Amino acid sequence: MKNHQFLQGGKIILLFSLIFTSIAMHSCKENNNNHYKINFDVSKWDNKQTVPYKLIKSIKFIPLETRKDNLLGKVNKTITTNNRIYVLDMRYSKKIFAFNKEGKYLNSIGNRGKGPGEYLSINDFIVDEKRSTLQILDSELRKILIYDAISGKFLKEFKLNFWATEFAMPSNNTLLFFSKDQPSKVGTKYSIARLNTENMNYDWFLKKDEYDRLLSSEFSIFQSQNIYYTSYLNDVVYQLTENEIRPFATFNFGTQKIPSDKLKKIAFNDIQSLIKLLHEENWSYNIDNFLDNDELITFDFTLEGRRVFVIYSKLSSNYYYGHRFEGPLSKLRVIKNIATDNKRFLGVIDADVFRNLKNEIMEKGDASLKIHYQQVLNSVTKDSNPIIISLEYYNF
Repeated sequence: MKNHQFLQGGKIILLFSLIFTSIAMHSCKENNNNHYKINFDVSKWDNKQTVPYKLIKSIKFIPLETRKDNLLGKVNKTITTNNRIYVLDMRYSKKIFAFNKEGKYLNSIGNRGKGPGEYLSINDFIVDEKRSTLQILDSELRKILIYDAISGKFLKEFKLNFWATEFAMPSNNTLLFFSKDQPSKVGTKYSIARLNTENMNYDWFLKKDEYDRLLSSEFSIFQSQNIYYTSYLNDVVYQLTENEIRPFATFNFGTQKIPSDKLKKIAFNDIQSLIKLLHEENWSYNIDNFLDNDELITFDFTLEGRRVFVIYSKLSSNYYYGHRFEGPLSKLRVIKNIATDNKRFLGVIDADVFRNLKNEIMEKGDASLKIHYQQVLNSVTKDSNPIIISLEYYNF
């Protein structure tokens, strides 16, 4: 086992500061190797800012069919493929459910238990479209279970000799894991493990510091067009590939950054003390749901105690941010995008929240949005499964 950083020799990352205005801000540029680093100076941002509704090109609501055998509590993760939506509920049903693109229920994946092909917990999952497989990470049993992505049939499993809570697949035979507890006798601790699934060799990367910690309910690895990693309290987003990990975006929280000396006094596993610290001041932290497609990046984070949502253009390096959209979606506050589907970003709305949008949409929405919303509303009750909201944005 090796303990070192991913190779970075000869790869120059240029930092261009962004100059911000209240709505769209100035830019950073890529260097000749297409490696670039974005610096968001959020210390001057206003958490009362709103996002213009005109950025939305189209909206689609997808009600997830509700049956006795597929009741969802909280949707923790969603993955979309060419013709399916996979939904993970970690707390209530503790299952992965598959729906078609219109929300019709298809089947569930796997069963709970301690036997072959069974899991005690689903902490994360990925879908390999090329091989049509779905892989589940069970942190309690420290194993990866592999199923046929269509039928849900169990195919095989393998054990991990370290404890991990999240993972991603940068290539066919490589898995990247986030782990709080590596099996190493050396004093240095790392956050990311790279596993070669052909020979089962693994390496550790990204030295931990006091900011590199998570709350148990949060994700830190986000896989869309690219793979990104950031921990709950950190102000850096890393891009992960098969061969390297590099800073991709940094955030200047200014005086709203949690002081390092306060964090050093709190043990890594002392969640209650950490939560208490987060409520002491209006800190800025928790960069979350960092997702991208060819043209855009979206993410959200806590800005002085309030969640804000950011849409960033890869083409122009301009972006918009705010704690809610203007117009007919103004009641939604922050829409957390948790998946991408080609040009679209997908979020989740509880049934009650969806039903409460009626007045705003009927008053401020255009004709097509009103018709679409009413059609979906007719099939949704307060006890229905959550609704997927699929948004396509204009570039800017």
